[in-house]
Amino acid sequence: EKFLSLIDLSDTLLGSQKIYQLGNWTEAAGEMVKNPDDFTSDLLDLQAKALITTWGSKAQSSSLNDYSNRQWAGLTKDYYKVRWQMFFDECEKQLKGEAYKTFSADDWFEFEYAWVRNSELHYERDPQTVDLKALASEVISSYSVKGLNEQEDDSRDLDPERMHAAAGSSETSQEDNRPENVLDGMPGTIWHSSWNGASREDLWIELSLDAPAMVDGLRYQPRSSGGQNGIITGYRIEVLDESEANASWKMVREGNWALSSKWKQVSFEPVKATRVRLYATASKTTDANNYASAAEIRLTGEWGQSVLNTDLLDLAITKAESLHEKAAGFDVKSSAALKTAIDAAKTAKETAASQSDLDAAARELHDVLLSLRLNMDPKQIPA
Repeated sequence: EKFLSLIDLSDTLLGSQKIYQLGNWTEAAGEMVKNPDDFTSDLLDLQAKALITTWGSKAQSSSLNDYSNRQWAGLTKDYYKVRWQMFFDECEKQLKGEAYKTFSADDWFEFEYAWVRNSELHYERDPQTVDLKALASEVISSYSVKGLNEQEDDSRDLDPERMHAAAGSSETSQEDNRPENVLDGMPGTIWHSSWNGASREDLWIELSLDAPAMVDGLRYQPRSSGGQNGIITGYRIEVLDESEANASWKMVREGNWALSSKWKQVSFEPVKATRVRLYATASKTTDANNYASAAEIRLTGEWGQSVLNTDLLDLAITKAESLHEKAAGFDVKSSAALKTAIDAAKTAKETAASQSDLDAAARELHDVLLSLRLNMDPKQIPA
């Protein structure tokens, strides 16, 4: 499952760059003839795809299969991944003691040449917009050796006895599906959304803390019994700090998980929170309804507000106050703007929920300082 999911991420990465688009190759083949009829167009498409996969027809490809293979968006997902999935499906049957198939070269070619001949498949030339930083973070979190070893590490879990659970939807006909089950330490009891289905935005489960904490991650254990219905495969995590005035929910992480019953772990920058909500943006379902489920959920971090590094912000405030007090030549508007920026920075220092909030406040004050200094007579700027 990890292997196949990584292929999907690879395809997404490839799809972000024009040079790695399968469509560049297949579409260019079709342009070799001006105004081709359907037969010629399909033939050129077939030949372009055969050259990078089967190399030719069955008789020609006995020793040159994958000879000119490429890692291109579209080819990776629709060709290589499908072959691996076919192979793993038979391996799983073998492990279960069921009848399984060992693929011969002819068996593989049957699938491969079917893909080559499929003229209905069209691939893009233009790259997709991808947040590469978020993609890299997901790979590091989910696929590094460190990430794999920490999936079931509970050493940094916040005490679940100091939390309560609620959900946007839950199955009320049976007590076994209540939200609180995700905190009981028993994987056999689960939370499940309504068996009648629910809208995606109602498929969330929330953990409320009895005191503010610096939360830096979430661990999710899917159900392991009764099938895979409701296992969350796409997630969004939002946090709320009710100790703040005018508190509002903010998203700290979103992404995808492999479809399995193994623990999943997500890390993010420490943020002060009293409530954390996990949304199921995608999940396993066996019918037309939307479901979500969980066996256990844990939050990682530290109770109370951690000591944040204010050095950068303190330096900006000191410089700003010095400029405001000693510099001459300010007009009323500029002086007021600097005073407002200083006050905002001091407020941020007292209320910042994370290091990024502090650093952002420092950058904002620095930008105001820079703008004012650029417009001042150098002789009037204090050392």
